[in-house]
Parts: sequence; C-alpha cells; structure tokens
Amino acid sequence: MGLREKINEIKIIDDHIHALDDVQWITGTGSYPWPQNLGSVQFPNPLTTITQREALFTAYRELYDFHETDMTPENKERINAIYLSTLKDESPVFEKVFKAGNIECAIEVNQDSLELPEKLDPKLYKLSPMVDGLIVPLDNTEYGKTLPNDTARLFLKMYEAFTKNVVGDRKIESFNDYLKFIDTLLADIHARSCACLKMNFGYWRDLAIDVVSKEEAQQIFESNDTTPARYQRLQDYLLRYIIAGTARYEIPTQIHVGGAVPQSMLVSDPVRLDAFLLLPDIQKAKVVLLHGGYPFTRETGFMANRPFAPNIFMDISQYWHLLYGSPQGLVGTLRGWFEMGLAGKMIYGSDGVTPIKILTSAIFFREGLYLALKGMIDDGMISEGQALTMAKMVMRDNAKTLYKI
Repeated sequence: MGLREKINEIKIIDDHIHALDDVQWITGTGSYPWPQNLGSVQFPNPLTTITQREALFTAYRELYDFHETDMTPENKERINAIYLSTLKDESPVFEKVFKAGNIECAIEVNQDSLELPEKLDPKLYKLSPMVDGLIVPLDNTEYGKTLPNDTARLFLKMYEAFTKNVVGDRKIESFNDYLKFIDTLLADIHARSCACLKMNFGYWRDLAIDVVSKEEAQQIFESNDTTPARYQRLQDYLLRYIIAGTARYEIPTQIHVGGAVPQSMLVSDPVRLDAFLLLPDIQKAKVVLLHGGYPFTRETGFMANRPFAPNIFMDISQYWHLLYGSPQGLVGTLRGWFEMGLAGKMIYGSDGVTPIKILTSAIFFREGLYLALKGMIDDGMISEGQALTMAKMVMRDNAKTLYKI
C-alpha cells in the first residue's frame, strides 16, 4: 500500500462545518447571507479544474446516487432536482458525507444557541457555539447602521438572536451582573462538553483588540454608548474577558481571520491580533486561527511557531474555495508550515456549508497533503513513517487532543 492509500485510510476530524446552517440563519434572522448555497447543486464550470470536477462527480455519486459522468443539460437538470428534493431535511445526506469522506466526526458551528440541532447525531457532531453576541450587549439599532455592509448587519442580527436565547429571563442590571452572566455561560459551555467557541468578529470590525480598563468598559456599558469608537472599546474589553475566561476551562476559541470576509483585508490580517494574543492572560488561552489566515499564511505560521505562544493553532478550512479545487495549490502552504516544525499546530477543517463542499474538501485536502508529504520524502527531508505521523497529527490527532474529542 502506497503513501496516498495510507493517507486515504486515516479517519478525519473536521473541526469546522456548518451543517443545517441555513435553518439556523432563517430561524434567527429571517434571511440567509449566502443564498447561492441553496438555489442549486454545485456544478462544474468551464474553468473547473480536472481534480475538482472529479471530486464533484464523486460527491454526486456518493451523496445523491447519481452515476453519470457528463454534465449534459439533461443530467444537470436531473442532479439538481435530486439535490433540491433533499433540502427539506439534509441530515441524512450529511451522514453520507461521513462515510464517503472517511470522517470520524465534525465540529458543528451553532449560530443561535448552546444546543446541537436535533437532527444531527451527537455521535458524529460536536458543538461549537458562535458567541459574538456576547460582545454587542447594548441596543444595536444605531450601531448597526455604521457597519460596513448588509452582510455585517445580518451577522449582528444573528448575534442578537444568540444573546436573546442564552440570556433568557435573567435580570442583568449592571456591568458586574453581565460579567457574572458571561462567567456562568462559560461554565455551562464547559459542562456541556462543547468542543470550542467560535468568534466571527473579523466579518464586521477590525481584528485588533486594545487593552481597555474595566472602569472604562463599565462606563460605556452603563451609559449605553454605542458610538462606534466607544462601543468598540467595550467590545475589546469583553473579547479579552471571554477569551481569558476560556483558559480556566481549557475551552479553545476559534477566531475567523484572513481575507475571506466582506471587508478590507487591512483589518482582517491575523497580524492585527498579534499583540493581543501575547498578553499574559491570553497566552494561557488556546486559540485557533481559522483558514490559516489565508492569504496571510506565512504570518500565521510565524505567530504559531514562537515558543512563548504555545497555545496558538491554525486550521486549514475553506481552502477548497480559496484555491479553487487545486490540491497542488495547497502544497506550498502545507510544506511551509511543516518545514517550520508546525505539524503539531495544524488542524484540518472544511468550513463546509453543504454536503458536497464538506466531502470535496476532504477529497481535496487528502490529495494536497499527500503531495506535500511525498515531496518532502522525495527531497530527502522525512521518511514515510514520519510522513504518516505528520498526516495523522493534522488530520485527527491534534484535533482530538485540542478539542478533547
């Protein structure tokens, strides 16, 4: 059995998926920011790579029992009809993904509560609540108008739905009450054995987080001051309070970083977080920089590589989209990180929203990982045994340890 086949036999842990994402969004906000994911099945186009085309047809076959190999107009209509017929309840199709992709389990981002969606099997899914609502606790009516785009405003509406659900009927009459509520919520998240927290504030504000005193944050909170500059100071304090708090329970925090956001890369570069991550209380917290910070992958690797930043990790999600189905395009990033000695900091994720995207991401990643490791073997850098050890670390072992799966 060759190296490629041995890598294909390793069961994946996917640390970042959005199964039934549209249901959560429509329930929480009445809308969905990516309607293109719902209107039709994913089709190849004239510029689709051969490898991505092959992965798509594998997904059609494994998930929808569609065995044609040409995308004629008639076949296109037929596969799309099959796909649309599954949308009322996609949970059985998502379960097929686990078998077809040789995936052991996945971490599901929940946008609106601390509960795993009831249609998802807890044996296959672990929970990651998205907790950004905790950092925008004031009346956001006027603040929402200052956000950069409609997508950011929709995220804000989703965050408010989360906060409403988790606060419930608790009475919060002061800033100290609110901080106690956050403490209670973190304890609850730990008690529920959630895999991690997810934070998406890079979608709608600068990633940079300043040091803010409790006194200043309390004054902003209790005066209900949502002018952008002042409200961001309160957000900065709460971000530090929450992420420092996760260290007490060893709950990792996933943070969206990099350019795949609907705003300027000037404010989503992971380097914007660097000074914050080096604060003494934050250094104790386990932080996962999502998407490897793409396209800032060298910077992210350097941030995770320093001996005084032992708790910074990188996931490799969304690359099926960012590199347009080219496993070869992933090789440079993976080799760069491996050659920095970062095998213990790298974690596989898909960030898949649809069953096809989760499965094709797994196919794409396995091949990219094989090409990177085979190249290192051919260059005399590592043995095949070392390559398999590194593959297992990235595909599952790091995630099992970090997320306590």
